[in-house]
Amino acid sequence: MMMMFVQVRGQIEEGNLDSLPDLHATSAGLKAISAEISNNGIEVCRMACGGHGYSQASGLPHLYVNYVPANTYEGENTVLFLQTARYLNKLYSSGQPMSALPTNVCYLATDYPGHASCGVRSVDQLSDPHLQLEAFRQRARRMVGVASSAYQRALGRGLTQPQAWNSTTVDWTVAAKAHCYYVVLKSFNDAIEAKGLSPANDVIMRKLCSLYAMYWMVQSSGEFMTDGYMTPYHISLARSLLYSLLAEVRKEAVPLVDAFDVPDEILNSALGRYDGDVYTHLYQWAQRAPRNKKKVHDVYHKYFKKLLKPKL
Repeated sequence: MMMMFVQVRGQIEEGNLDSLPDLHATSAGLKAISAEISNNGIEVCRMACGGHGYSQASGLPHLYVNYVPANTYEGENTVLFLQTARYLNKLYSSGQPMSALPTNVCYLATDYPGHASCGVRSVDQLSDPHLQLEAFRQRARRMVGVASSAYQRALGRGLTQPQAWNSTTVDWTVAAKAHCYYVVLKSFNDAIEAKGLSPANDVIMRKLCSLYAMYWMVQSSGEFMTDGYMTPYHISLARSLLYSLLAEVRKEAVPLVDAFDVPDEILNSALGRYDGDVYTHLYQWAQRAPRNKKKVHDVYHKYFKKLLKPKL
């Protein structure tokens, strides 16, 4: 995506504004989807930590309340998805060939060589990043087509354009999300190809990219199977690949997180500390709490001691 922004900036500096609609649609959708994924991810991590995840000592409640507003500030999520959707609707109904469309949306072209089925027969085949990307591309095209058909039917019933649009915003939101997931996967693959990573880093980055693809393929399996491009058999292959990738990536999870080099002072978490000594730091955190400065709290002497004293 950074390459795209650099290219657009250069075009703008030359007075060429043709890429602005694509930039606006892409940035709107990615802002919305990144906020949604990050918030959901924080909540999953919080629940995975059990009761400790709900403690301030974990650092997760603080992260959660800081990131939740991202769904609404600088653009409310649904509104931003619909900005992307309007762009997709405009291009889908324009009937333009691939050569006239930006790279991220060329799958909407009238001459796009779509396929009736994905043709995958094994987990090894499904591991091919090109086949994964094609599946996401087909799904996005299908969801845009579903939303467009619903919109056209609404117009055919005599609704005005605003009324027809408002009556189909659920379908258009689904289409916009499908497009954004495709753009992220495409950008992930493009970045791996362009960076010239070391063999070891290349392997783990490709596993992460494939993990991203399989996770969302399983999560949105109904959309991938809508018109028969994928079948329940293909989704079962995706689930098998997902589980094997989870086991492989787990070995690299700590080094991958440590690569961001977030210091403990910023992380502010007894659970996520670099040394991994969770319970020692949880105990120390509890000792530092103001209520624990005294071994026996004043409340005990004021209220409970009287109740516990036996009556003569």
